[in-house]
Amino acid sequence: SQASSRSYSLYVINDMLKTFQSRASLIKKWNETGGVMILGYEMFRLLALTEPSYAVSRKLCRKRRKRGAPVKDVCDIDEEEFYMDLLTATQRSLLNPGPDLVVCDEGHRIKNAHATISKALKKIRTRRRIVLTGYPLQNNLEEYWCMVDFVRPNFLGTKNEFCNMFVRPIENGQCVDSTFKDTQLMKFRSHVLHSLLEGFVQRRDQSILQHTLQSKTEYVLCVKMTPVQRRLLKRFA
Repeated sequence: SQASSRSYSLYVINDMLKTFQSRASLIKKWNETGGVMILGYEMFRLLALTEPSYAVSRKLCRKRRKRGAPVKDVCDIDEEEFYMDLLTATQRSLLNPGPDLVVCDEGHRIKNAHATISKALKKIRTRRRIVLTGYPLQNNLEEYWCMVDFVRPNFLGTKNEFCNMFVRPIENGQCVDSTFKDTQLMKFRSHVLHSLLEGFVQRRDQSILQHTLQSKTEYVLCVKMTPVQRRLLKRFA
């Protein structure tokens, strides 16, 4: 059967939304009506890692007030509770249960397990996850583990288990003074790792785009140097 297209509402959170209340309002609308939401890693980190508390609510209240307005010494409890409930509802929409599908472009941004962006993404309870990256991964297996662990949590074990099972044997077999046994173990572990990941890791090169991109034509123009350029070349050559 032929696949049919579907239309989705698009919601974008960017710098045009200056206040937390405007961002939370858009997230609430997206959560209620559905659709596609686009936001950057830094914006998601700010929304996901901010712990709901009265101190945070008080800070949001002060940001909402116009510049030049006197700061009240007496806290507005109702307003603070409103912002705390708003932040809680926002994080519930983004993290738990979160969206039906998460697509992370520039996936190498989550290559460090200790980075705050990675910690924020770890809070997502969404089970359908896709990571897209054009970053070369073959030279650093620990960064590779971070991205795979986000897509399939605990599939490759903990980071220490992964290092003991794959990283160290593979690196030991690539040294100039590696023994025959080290080289054989490196090939075996590399084959096992590739077999484990081939079910959900897809590698594509530029060949899949050749039939859609126009052919490239290069022109080489030879231009004479100016008198100043010739003098500089003779002086510093």
